[in-house]
Amino acid sequence: MKENVGSIDICFIKWPDQHLDTSRIDISELSKLVQTFLIIWDADKIENLADFFKFAANAMIVLVTKTELKPIVRSRIDHSLGTMRVEEVNIKEIDERTIGPLEKKEHDEKIEVIAKDVIEIILKLEALLYFFSPFDLNDGKKWNKVMKVLRMNESALSQLKELLVKNDLAAVTGHIIWLKQPLIAKAVLNDFIDNGTILIDDLMAE
Repeated sequence: MKENVGSIDICFIKWPDQHLDTSRIDISELSKLVQTFLIIWDADKIENLADFFKFAANAMIVLVTKTELKPIVRSRIDHSLGTMRVEEVNIKEIDERTIGPLEKKEHDEKIEVIAKDVIEIILKLEALLYFFSPFDLNDGKKWNKVMKVLRMNESALSQLKELLVKNDLAAVTGHIIWLKQPLIAKAVLNDFIDNGTILIDDLMAE
């Protein structure tokens, strides 16, 4: 969800054992405005792990290993840290480590923040669908307007639309998406406008 502050984009990636080709990774998908994790499986087997560090400015890198990292790899990581944050996760240590109440509480609070962000972005989409109703899925102008207000790209917006439908807040008939609870969506839209979350100028401008 590019440039949507507070959203999370988790990338689970299985890399080749020895060398990897990072040229196929679109770094433009990583944004400083998005809390992004690059989870690298079998990091202990990758010799040119430093190739991942070009993504560290826009992502937290999580190294998942079955064994300790090779000394030469570990030394390269330590040498390259700077302002980067790199977390090494050893599966054996995860199995054996005990979790304290405070750590569990902090984890739950992080999940709660993420969940709230997801709920709010779904409500925003529902509110915009009400404002632009009836909403024709083939109407590119309306989709562009919604993307601009939500600061989302087309792919992320399509996923959000599916989530809206799966949660039974909206339905699709032919090319038209319609809301199950339009009066509630109207009230939510008014709340967003009143508190300045959605600006009326953004809704009205061409």
